[in-house]
Parts: sequence; structure tokens; C-alpha cells
Amino acid sequence: MSPVVRVRILTSFLGRMSSSMIYPFLAIYYAKYVGVQIAGAFLMMHVATSFGASLFGGHLADTWGRKRVLLAGDSVKVLAFLGIVMANAPWGRWEGSVWITFVLLLAVSVAGGLSAPAAEAILIDASTPESRKSMYAINYWATNLSIMLGATIGAWLFADNFLLLLTGLFLMSLVTFLMDKYLIQDEFRPKIEVIAGESKLRQLIASYRSASRNAPFMWFTAAGVSILIVEFQRNDYLSIRLAQDLAIQNLTFWNGRSIELNGVKLFGFITFVNTFLIVLLGIPFSHLIRNVPVKLAMYIGFLLFGLGYALLAYASAPLILVAAAVILTIGELLYEPTRQAAMADFIDDERRGIYLAVNGMVFQAARWFSAGLVIFSPWLGNIGLGVTYLLLAFLAVFLSSVAFHRRLTRVAHTLTEG
Repeated sequence: MSPVVRVRILTSFLGRMSSSMIYPFLAIYYAKYVGVQIAGAFLMMHVATSFGASLFGGHLADTWGRKRVLLAGDSVKVLAFLGIVMANAPWGRWEGSVWITFVLLLAVSVAGGLSAPAAEAILIDASTPESRKSMYAINYWATNLSIMLGATIGAWLFADNFLLLLTGLFLMSLVTFLMDKYLIQDEFRPKIEVIAGESKLRQLIASYRSASRNAPFMWFTAAGVSILIVEFQRNDYLSIRLAQDLAIQNLTFWNGRSIELNGVKLFGFITFVNTFLIVLLGIPFSHLIRNVPVKLAMYIGFLLFGLGYALLAYASAPLILVAAAVILTIGELLYEPTRQAAMADFIDDERRGIYLAVNGMVFQAARWFSAGLVIFSPWLGNIGLGVTYLLLAFLAVFLSSVAFHRRLTRVAHTLTEG
């Protein structure tokens, strides 16, 4: 991999680790000072502003330049985290000011959304089709490791050493800014013509309209929504199902020892197994499948992922549930990096920022549909939901195959015209 890719993976690791150190605990922080209802409104604003900023960020990455947008986001984060430290320091004049902290964290969310498409575009710009499967496998491994470490550190420091936690976030944002500024060599030069006198909103709409007309990309995006609906069910429904349906049980290991688990503990254990196996096997697994065709690895991954979640929806025995976690993790290791690598082939080289911003909408759409499944869960039942997960996995395979076929047809048509 190129030095730019290595630097971006490292800075992305630091950025996700920072987010995992603070964002899972924001609801607790806000609720302590302003109550649960206002805390919920605050969290919704974080999501909405980040999403809105990403729409503009994709356009700016294509018209203004990747590195300029990335550094703009990094600069805002550094200043915002410095302000948060000052607002929560005993010697600061804004001691304990939750409102200032909220506004500055909102600025962090905006900066993160603004720079995210540029950061992803840099990875594609600096890589080759041959190296992307390995690149995304390593990046996916680093993402899970950063989330695991960040959540652990945040849990230890949040309650008793909040100022130390905030100081760490400031220092990590500063290191990220310096690495992006001095170690990233961005060779991308914007080629999209910006029409003088035309409003920024019209330019933005025109950019997204061009992406929506790319049928193969939209089919591939729909496949991503299908499989992510399944993934989001872990927190949206399966956590509820395991907490309500599973009585206290003993999980017995091969050496005869056993531990007592209820539904909540078992859900936490399954999540741990999933994250631990990804961190443990992510790099070796990427080497094992490096010669496997991308489409084959992705399709098998989709189906194993759906099967694992179907078992989680129906089974009650602890060993079967743990086995289901292993199955879905293997599927995740197969499809996640290969899907990301394949996605780069569907993207217009000159509009990567816009396309990656559209791809970011996959998460929002999948969360919406996943919440809808929770509403219908009493009528579907555990068996019905398990079948639904399998059907969504097959749908992801079908939509992806349509996308690949449409892309080949489009390329052949372009060559014929040429």
C-alpha cells in the first residue's frame, strides 16, 4: 500500500477511537445535566448535522479538493476539543457548561461529516484495484480495534476522569491534524467545472443528480442497504429479544467449566465474540481470501451473515447463539472488505466525493428500515424475522449481481460507442 493509504488508515483509527471514547457516553452526560428528553434531542441533532454536513462534504471534496476539505474538518475538531477542555476544566470560567460542550461537540459532528467523503475518496485515489481488497480488510480490522479500544478507555475514564478523557481527545485530534497536513500527499486536482453565478445549492443538486443516474451504482447501493438492515437488527431487535426471551442459563465450555448468563449478558458476550474475532482474524483472513474472486467472497459472506442472524433470531441455546456469532463474523469478514473494494469500481473517478456521500446515506436508510422491522416484530415472530434476515441476504446477492451485470453492459456500451 502507498504511504498515503497507511497514513489515512492510522489517522482514521485515531478518529474512530476518539469517537468511541466519547459518543457512546454522551446520552449519560447530557441526561445528567439537562434531562433525558433534551438529551435525546441533542443526540438526534448530532446525527442530523453530521448527515447534512456529509452531503456538502462530498461536493466540496470533488470541487475544492480532498486534502483541503479534510484539513478544514481536522482544524474544526482541534479547536472544538480545545474549547470543550476549557469549558469543563476546574480553572475554566465555563466550568461544567453543558451547553457550550453541546455546541462544540455539534461542531465536531459537523466537521466529521464534512470531511468523511474526502477521507474515503483519498483512500480510493491512492490505491489500485488490485490492492483495495487488502486495504479495506486492514482498514476494517483497524476500525473494529479502534472501536473496541475507544469504548473501553471511554468507559474507564468517563465517570471519574472526564477532564483527562477530554484532554486525550484534544491531543488525538491535534496529532491527526498534523499527520494529515504533513504526511498526506494529495494528487487529486478538481476537474468538475463550477459555473460562475450558479448557486451552491443548484451545483450540489446537479452533482447528486449525476450520481443517481448511475444505475449500476444505485443497484449496488440498494444491496448495501439490504445487508445493513440485517446488521442493525443486532442492536434494534435482537438485544430486546435476548433480554426478554432468555432465562438465566449456564454456558458450559469444553473443559467442564461454566458461566451463568442471562439474555443481556449473553448479548454482550455475542457482541464481544464478534468484535474479538474480527480483530483476531481480520488480517490473516484477508490473506486467505486474497485470491478468491471478489463477487464470490462477497456473495458467500452475505449468505453466511444472514444465516448467523437468522439463528440469533430463533435459537435459545447459548452454544448455538455463540456459534451463530461465529458464522455471522465469518460472513462479515468475507463481505465487508470485498464490498468496499468492489464499490470503487462503480464510482465516477471525478465525483468520488459525491458518490461516497451517497453511499453514506446507506446507513441512514438501513437504520430506518431496521427500526420498521422492530415495529412489525410482534406479527413476524422470531421465525418470521429469521426468514426475513435470510431473504434480505439473498436480496443483497441479487441486487449486487444486477449491479455487476449492469456495469458490464454499461462498459461494453461505452467501448462500442468509442
